[in-house]
Amino acid sequence: MGLLERLAATAETSFTLRFCGLSGDGEVHRASDLWAHADRVGAQLAADAPPSGRVGMVLTNTPEAVAALLGAWRHGLTPVSLPVPPRSASLADYTAALQRIAASLELTRVLLEPKYRRFVGDLDGLVTDPPALTDARTPPARPADAGGALIQFTSGSTADPKGVALSLDAVDANLAAILDLLEPRPGDRSCSWLPFSHDMGLIGALLLSWVAAGPDGSAGGELVVLRPEHFVMNPNRWLRLLSEHRITAASAPDFGWAKAAGRLRDVGSLDLSALRIALVGAEHIRADTLRTFAAATASAGFDERAFIPGYGLAEATFGVTGVRPADRWRSRTFDADRLGAGELVVDDGGRELVSCGPALTGMEVRIAPGATVGPIEIRSPSLLDGYLHATVAGLVEEAPPIRDGWLRTEDLGFLDGGELFVTGRADDVLVVAGRNLYATDLEAAAVSTGSLKSGGAAALGAPDADGWVLLIEPATVESDAHDVARAVRAAVVSRGAPAPSRVVVVPAGALPRTTSGKLQRHVARRLLADAAFEVRFELD
Repeated sequence: MGLLERLAATAETSFTLRFCGLSGDGEVHRASDLWAHADRVGAQLAADAPPSGRVGMVLTNTPEAVAALLGAWRHGLTPVSLPVPPRSASLADYTAALQRIAASLELTRVLLEPKYRRFVGDLDGLVTDPPALTDARTPPARPADAGGALIQFTSGSTADPKGVALSLDAVDANLAAILDLLEPRPGDRSCSWLPFSHDMGLIGALLLSWVAAGPDGSAGGELVVLRPEHFVMNPNRWLRLLSEHRITAASAPDFGWAKAAGRLRDVGSLDLSALRIALVGAEHIRADTLRTFAAATASAGFDERAFIPGYGLAEATFGVTGVRPADRWRSRTFDADRLGAGELVVDDGGRELVSCGPALTGMEVRIAPGATVGPIEIRSPSLLDGYLHATVAGLVEEAPPIRDGWLRTEDLGFLDGGELFVTGRADDVLVVAGRNLYATDLEAAAVSTGSLKSGGAAALGAPDADGWVLLIEPATVESDAHDVARAVRAAVVSRGAPAPSRVVVVPAGALPRTTSGKLQRHVARRLLADAAFEVRFELD
């Protein structure tokens, strides 16, 4: 059974999707209706699709976006998933990137909902609204039922956006492997605020929930959808939806669970006892985050054993490893001797790392030969076909770094007892005085002072000298920037790191992030080099 067959099978169950706002019960759509709408929407898209069959889409968390995605596949088209304009980003840069992608991939249409179109315009007719959901009683067009592929353009959290080309067989293989890990049950209900424009939201929430609701899984159930900007505005709204709808499965990156715990209100009115699967991934996972969330919600019935840490990336569709639900999440503390001298910032107790579990069914994971801690390599049926780069000169197709079936990633880690421990990303390692320092460790040390916003630190290499720079956002406008900067620098040095050459205090919200809230270090580096930040105070 292929992906389209799985999607069609779920459309014959009682599965529903509930699209919620900041308040209210939300707008409910039956999967069967959305599947019928998708047929009609796909027919509209196919009528004026280019010869390549590619259709640009900014997949926001709306029923219209879901129908457009499924409709494209039903009519043999290839959706090109484009990133939502990130927070703190230049709209001019975003618009230029959109035009460059459209020209390079020969797109004749980019679907973008009206709330974003008012910022970028229609770009000479290129950008249009997603087709409206039509009356399900109208006769459907005859679909091709053999759909194209998927091109995911990254959110830009670690690099400039690039397209990851995936076959539908790769997507199907990845979903099957994740379902084998999670073992869905009848009556399962999931909830997500993750953007559908990102692999964790698209594959790990929307498609996974849809396929899991098929006859071989939960045979029904519901996916409750919240917009990412609403989660950022009010993380407590997500927790209330988990409680009110007796959600059994939810997922978020580390920063999402941390943000929810830090903004928790009225825990006594919540009931999280139904939450059996709490996926954690997409970025570095901290044991302190999991313990803090569990402690904050214990009285609401949350069971810490629900956490399922995992590792994945868009180049492997989504998931690669994961801790089995029957196994409690675990961490281990490793010293510098185990991981390689000078590799890490460690205190007297070493560095605590969370296990991301063993490889999923049908996948293999290894560390690059000859390395103790080194690049993570993957062999899997869900690997990408290649990269697509949109340049001013046109489309550049790049073969992925695959040798003998093994994809070498830019993530670093090691294996212990068959379980993967991720230490960081190669491009987030700062080399200072001959030492390799992980940006995530430096940022965690800064935030540990309690004087910064959640995630309000960015560790960057000094642009023109040996050293490093720390950008920070104080927790409140009233905070004394001088005192905060000194406290943060002292906290970082106490962990064994060399003192930053500069601590730059910027206003709240100044650090560039994706729509879902992930820090964009590469954008921050560029803004710092261009002196584009408003500086409240600088300590050097």
